[in-house]
Amino acid sequence: MLTEAVTKARERGLQESLQLGKEIARARVARLSDGGRQVFVFLSPPLNNSGAPQVLMQVVSEFADRYGSESVRLLAPPAQGVPQHRDEVNGVKVERAAEVLSPALVRLQLALRKDDFVLLNTVAVSRNYLDVILASLQAGRLSHAYWYIHEDVDQLPVLARFLLQPEPQLTIRRLMAQGQLTVLVPSKKVKREYDTLFGSAEVRILPFKISADGQNTAPRSAAHYSSVRFLLSGKPTDGRKGHMVAMAAFHEFMKTHYEDNPAIYRKFTLTLVGMTDDYISEQIRLVGSTVLGDRLKILSVISHEEALEVTRDCNAVICCSFNEALPLNVIEGMRRGHIVLRNDSGGMEEQLTDGVNGFQIDSTDVRQFARVLERVLNTRTMPDSRLQAMGRASLDLVGRLHIPSYVDALTRAREAGR
Repeated sequence: MLTEAVTKARERGLQESLQLGKEIARARVARLSDGGRQVFVFLSPPLNNSGAPQVLMQVVSEFADRYGSESVRLLAPPAQGVPQHRDEVNGVKVERAAEVLSPALVRLQLALRKDDFVLLNTVAVSRNYLDVILASLQAGRLSHAYWYIHEDVDQLPVLARFLLQPEPQLTIRRLMAQGQLTVLVPSKKVKREYDTLFGSAEVRILPFKISADGQNTAPRSAAHYSSVRFLLSGKPTDGRKGHMVAMAAFHEFMKTHYEDNPAIYRKFTLTLVGMTDDYISEQIRLVGSTVLGDRLKILSVISHEEALEVTRDCNAVICCSFNEALPLNVIEGMRRGHIVLRNDSGGMEEQLTDGVNGFQIDSTDVRQFARVLERVLNTRTMPDSRLQAMGRASLDLVGRLHIPSYVDALTRAREAGR
């Protein structure tokens, strides 16, 4: 049986290698016959349902609209466990990026010209592609590249440990100083972190685009907030999203506040989106159902479109993550009039005015978190009209994050560094 499994794995690996070789050959032929036009190349980790890939797909779609899909390339490894696998974005075919490729094969696949547009998305972009881009910049084979980083510095030991070493930091600092590399982050706090890391003030802020596309909800009525439907999104696999902290806070609220006088509190639910099939998730299900009973709603990994439907049905978003840059799910909640309960991880300055559109929570203090829940749910001290005003304030605040065009914003970011 083991021999059979090994044989099948080898056959599958050979088939995938042949397919990748064909894709590289096609890309090379297409590049040689494109008439020398500038090509816009985007490099990404797998296109799953997390925030960074969703943002990149917006960027790619906008470039395809502006310059034509035939001038845009998007390379990413295959996504695992995604309900609807992406093989194209607005007419742009997703080409396969492979970590096993040597630098020579990566260069052959990319077939870059000096004046091509290149954007690396997140620190988790495949290292072999990143190294080729940085080497091309240093050698003058590529004039400029963007690096849109969506992770705070605390995530680097897991996702990009090499960036904590002096030599790569020096390389990046020099390329930034020479105007060859524009490093972008989505929030003020994360900019301060990378300015410190790279010893430069050249890191630029590129917030997520909030377009006037009809996704914003009209201000909700006060009655909409007579019950509170909390939403916490994200995979719990590595513990980063703080699911167990949230469960502990709801337990503290129930035992310390609610059970003494349930009549004074609003009805509420907690919906968890992105739950997976692992031991941590199973513990969250067990603890959550014990603490909250049928108030707990659990959804597995779903499509982004389905997640937006769930967001529309809720009216309060929770972010208790230990690491964030600018959580997209909070923005999506704000666009639908959510009350925001979030901690001081990256993006708080952009997403929360404490006491105006929600309240700050402390992920290291379960009792404080529980007191915030009590404050939101207590009908005697928090009238529906106050929650309504907070939901309206979220709509106003997220409206101020608006940037009209990723294409134009990227051009301005590069010019600001010259």
